Amino acid sequence: MNVRAFRTFRTFRPPRASQSQLRASARLIAAGALIALFGLIGTRSIGYLAFVAIALGPTCAAAILEKPGQRSATISMGSMTVATLLPLVMGAIAGGARRDLLTSLTAWTFVGGAVLGGLAIYLLLPAITVWVDDMKSSKRLREIRDRQAMLERDWGAEVRGEQPK
Repeated sequence: MNVRAFRTFRTFRPPRASQSQLRASARLIAAGALIALFGLIGTRSIGYLAFVAIALGPTCAAAILEKPGQRSATISMGSMTVATLLPLVMGAIAGGARRDLLTSLTAWTFVGGAVLGGLAIYLLLPAITVWVDDMKSSKRLREIRDRQAMLERDWGAEVRGEQPK
């Protein structure tokens, strides 16, 4: 048996995809899914396609305004909007009856609520997280100070680690 060939076979590792290649693949898959979705919607009615395009306007605006790599507003608003759009449009297509979503106040109310919900997630979630962490750290500090006071009461001021004045 050829030892060199065995070593080469044993240490062979398939090439790994780089981060940029993975991003490019993910973008290609997402673009393909969007094209398929828009194609499905567009074959049924241009009105549905226009409704989806207009409803995704705030998400596109957020994507344009945010810095690359920091797309948290785009993600939060986009996911909420798409989660609202899919049932509306697919329900209208599956229902068979022609629903005019462009002039439906109910549909636009749902879309507006989704956009505002995504915006609220983007704006409020970091502030709430900081507030909760601040409350936890304040409570922990209070507990530590209470324990320190109890130890000082039981053992004297020397347990503090500094000379009493």
